[in-house]
Amino acid sequence: MNPSSFLPGRFIIEPGDRQDYFALHRFHYCAKPPATFAAIRVVRYEEPNQPRRLAGVAVLSWPAPCNLGRQRYFRTRDSPFGQRLRWINRHLRTISRIIVHPQFRGIGLASDLVRHILASSPTRFIETTSKMAAIHPFFERAGMKRVALRDEDAAYFIYDHFNGGNRDLFANRIDRPVATLFNSADVASLDRATSEPASAGSTCLSVSPVADAIPDSILF
Repeated sequence: MNPSSFLPGRFIIEPGDRQDYFALHRFHYCAKPPATFAAIRVVRYEEPNQPRRLAGVAVLSWPAPCNLGRQRYFRTRDSPFGQRLRWINRHLRTISRIIVHPQFRGIGLASDLVRHILASSPTRFIETTSKMAAIHPFFERAGMKRVALRDEDAAYFIYDHFNGGNRDLFANRIDRPVATLFNSADVASLDRATSEPASAGSTCLSVSPVADAIPDSILF
């Protein structure tokens, strides 16, 4: 759905900051802020002769050390903890918050934010865990793959840049444990790509040691 088709203004995705997150955090079911902020992106609504309005915010975080869905997907339960931690910090980020202001819900902004994060994240893998996925399936709509968990109240989602989120196309790569993936040629090539300078106009948050390669703004 294109929100601009029936609204007089336009939506812009651009870099945000923690102030934007805290402006909308009360509308998220989890009141506690994310543990880390690797990048923040916002959707703002513009219309003629009116101030810009904050319509939504997305937070990309550093991954937590342990995650049941991640262990099940990569089959890393028996991998050395230190190696596993180094690998996820280098090759994976977590979508920790997607918040849309109630006045702008139901028009696809959440999926647009997720697609933007997936397309522009500097790491190969992007993950998220959601307790509301059954009610708001926008992660799957954006192209992420759901990983079945025993806990029916939560769902784990993963996206792989190498295959556009379609695990079946590269099953021989994805099914290998992280200990094997860590030394594979495909990951090495991604390392070189992510070590390049960030694109012009991008924002680098001081709390992140990795350049934020997400473009400045996108109109839709």
